[in-house]
Order: sequence, then C-alpha cells, then structure tokens
Amino acid sequence: MERAFFEAGKALAELRDRRLYRSTHKTFEEYCCSRFGYTHRHVNYLIAASNVVDNIIMGSNGSQNEILDETETNGSQNEISDEMGSNGSQIWPTSERQVRPLTKLEPLQHKKYGGKR
Repeated sequence: MERAFFEAGKALAELRDRRLYRSTHKTFEEYCCSRFGYTHRHVNYLIAASNVVDNIIMGSNGSQNEILDETETNGSQNEISDEMGSNGSQIWPTSERQVRPLTKLEPLQHKKYGGKR
C-alpha cells in the first residue's frame, strides 16, 4: 500500500492528541495550516482514514500490540509491509479518498466493508 496518507494521519493524530503543536501555535488547526498547508478538513480526513485502515488491519492481523511490535518496537517493517501490500489476497487503499466512505461506519464495520483476509 502507498502508506503516505496512513502515516500522515497517524502522525497528525499524535501531534494533536499529545498537543505537540503548543510550543509554536495556539491551535492544532493553525499549526497544520502553517506547517503543512493543510486545511482543518483535510487533516480530519487523513486522521479518520488512518483510523479506518488501522481498524481494517486489526481485523485482518489480530491485536494492535502485534502491529506496534512489528513497526515500532522491533523496527522491522517487513511483516507489516507484506500485510499492507497487495499480495494477491488483499488489496489495500492507496489514498485517503478511497477510505473516506468507510469513515462514516462504526469501527466494527470497517473490517466487513474494508476487506477480509
């Protein structure tokens, strides 16, 4: 999968949730506009899309801890890359726009409509 939108959404959510923008900007929206040129709406779309993809991955692979171990703790992204790529059994989204309709669904429905392994 082209992971740029997924990684951007995850990073933006962390910046927002941990309030890492506060040393330079009053609001998260100001920070995103100034730093990245993103509108508030675009930021929300990226964060929501990354959450959907996360839910789909969790439904396909098991627990979130396994994913975190593969991507953060061990630093090895080979296994997650295999899961997130097109390996013949699963086709993953390549843009936020492809995932946007799923953001309106409940998290448990993401797996059902987002794909199964």
